[in-house]
Amino acid sequence: MLRLQDAWRQACRHVHHMLHALRAVQPALLEFLQEPYSTRPMLDKLHRLEQLGYLGSVEDWQVLREVRNRFTHDYPDGAERNAASLNVATSAAVDLHACLARVGQQLAVDQPGLALEPLEAF
Repeated sequence: MLRLQDAWRQACRHVHHMLHALRAVQPALLEFLQEPYSTRPMLDKLHRLEQLGYLGSVEDWQVLREVRNRFTHDYPDGAERNAASLNVATSAAVDLHACLARVGQQLAVDQPGLALEPLEAF
């Protein structure tokens, strides 16, 4: 039981860090592309990134945010809820990786001189 709880906490931390890093990349893209969106709401920024081809869909991003929100609420006694959240998070990790891969591919097309570290395969 303790091993599972420890693994669960670690997975929660990883999801948090993945989402934080991806969020940091998304607004930084608009700044790098010199898009005038610095004072706009996040939803406007996401719509612009979708228009530019860097984000598959705003709706998909919102689903990923909901997954992240599930992990902000720790339910140590809710084994069924924790298992369901972990299953959703596993799928979301694949989606987050695909989102980052899309950003990298689009940057390679739009900014061929930009040197980015290769994205590790998932």
